[in-house]
Amino acid sequence: MKIAFEACEVWWGGASASRAYPLKETDCYTENLIDCSTSAENQSMPLFVSSHGRYIWSDQPFLVTVQNGVFDFEGVRPEIVKAGSCLKDAYLAAQKAHFPCDGRKLPEKFFKYPQLNNAWNEFGAEFEWHEFKDTYGRGGRNTIQRLRDKHHKWERNGLQDLIPCAINAGLMGFPFLCPDMIGGGEWSYRFLPGFSVDEELFVRMAQCSALFPMMQFSWAPWLALKPENVKLCLEAAKLHERLFPEIMKVVRQSQRTGESVLRSLEYECPHHGFENVLDEYMIGSDLLAAPVLEKGADAREVLFPAGRWRGMDGKEYDGLTSCTVHTTLDTLPWFIRV
Repeated sequence: MKIAFEACEVWWGGASASRAYPLKETDCYTENLIDCSTSAENQSMPLFVSSHGRYIWSDQPFLVTVQNGVFDFEGVRPEIVKAGSCLKDAYLAAQKAHFPCDGRKLPEKFFKYPQLNNAWNEFGAEFEWHEFKDTYGRGGRNTIQRLRDKHHKWERNGLQDLIPCAINAGLMGFPFLCPDMIGGGEWSYRFLPGFSVDEELFVRMAQCSALFPMMQFSWAPWLALKPENVKLCLEAAKLHERLFPEIMKVVRQSQRTGESVLRSLEYECPHHGFENVLDEYMIGSDLLAAPVLEKGADAREVLFPAGRWRGMDGKEYDGLTSCTVHTTLDTLPWFIRV
């Protein structure tokens, strides 16, 4: 079955670990949800949601390709629904129809304290303390989900994948996300010949994780970093604890509604050209994070959604504008709605 893109329409869904998102009509893409071992990894759903308020749903897993602005689904005839005019409309309608939120409450400590993961977790939703990493078709369940392991690198499969993978997972019905472990959860790189820790990367990964619903360490900073950089990771962890009341407010809402805690700018402020913003994220409607994802960067451009925003230095910014902010290694640009 073939489904054509509308003009300027972009899509999210399929598998959280895919770096292809958002999908544009000019992209070429393949996802195999029938055999996830060959393609999709970690969180996946037979769902796509669009910036134009449409969604695609299948009760069965599928093989799909995108080429020349057309989805081609093999072996299934998915449902295509026009639910509204924007990404949020599409997600909420699909969630209500196909994976309603189960309303389960999760322990607040997941979200308040940075985690040091030094042992295997006892997985299973029947346990109060749990963590899932590989999940197909289980959107709508209030469980803790950790993203696919990332490498100790800046680009593909590293730091720069954290935000787009998290946004995509949230749009598939997985609201309570933990980024991969700070420093890189793909641990085998540490044993490669000639490996040395990139301390700047480690710090920036901690800062990027600081406003996520959860943050998690595996490689202890004090075993990998110089004291001054251990201090910066500690500051990122303390910021997470400082913002816990704001984060937990959104978590409680998400436990009732099924909306993701971490959201894209497009979700909260549709049709203003934010579809391809992959280096900023929001927590609910009122917190905005713009972490530094480029090695050696001492400044970055920040795009602001509608409204008025106050930065960590007290300076205020109008919405639907952009501004260049300076970003020394001890700086994480974040903003709160005024």
